Amino acid sequence: DRSCQLANALTQAGIKRGDTIVLMLGRNLEWWEIVTAGIRMGVILSPGTTQLSPKDIAYRMNAAQATAFITDQANAAKLDEVAAQCPTLRARILVDGERSGWQSYDSLMHGQSTQFDTADTAFDEDALCYFTSGTTGYPKMTIHGHGYGLAHQITGRYWLDLSPDDVHWNISDTGWAKAAYSSYFGPWNMGATVFVHHSPVFDAKKSLDLLAQYPITTLCGAPTVYRMV
Repeated sequence: DRSCQLANALTQAGIKRGDTIVLMLGRNLEWWEIVTAGIRMGVILSPGTTQLSPKDIAYRMNAAQATAFITDQANAAKLDEVAAQCPTLRARILVDGERSGWQSYDSLMHGQSTQFDTADTAFDEDALCYFTSGTTGYPKMTIHGHGYGLAHQITGRYWLDLSPDDVHWNISDTGWAKAAYSSYFGPWNMGATVFVHHSPVFDAKKSLDLLAQYPITTLCGAPTVYRMV
């Protein structure tokens, strides 16, 4: 329902099928709503880590010719610093609180219909825009089509081994493609529940406490996470 409300709000804000939205959030629940709304609309989502600098943001906005930017209070000033360098930018949306020159996520959602006609997107139509780590030169855009999400049935079924009875926790920043396949497409293709915990840095003790407290059945994390645990 909330993704439909957001899709209606973004449509009213002038965001249309084929546009690109740069999304820079932590493990906020809004991230899942925004990605779902983008898929519904046929809008291209470009998730980025909250570690991006203003220079990084300007490069990504212009490389992708993005029309909108969604983030939180902690990172909004980064875009403001370079907004004048981003000629395609039409909408700035803040998921928490108010800021001059920004639209409030909650205000946009308020009163919107929970009905939205999902775009009839093709298998190879652009859906996600990730940037490589840029080990040599600037990061390169990597485009994934709408078939990308369907293909991650393989991830959910054979790698994560998930079913509707599972509660899956992926300890990954939402700016990385790993979040797309292990925090979104993989588990939801299999009907599993996604466990989300938002923290600025990884805390091994807190993570063990959460594993003891909640019925998490599968855990996915980087090698560093397991070494710290």
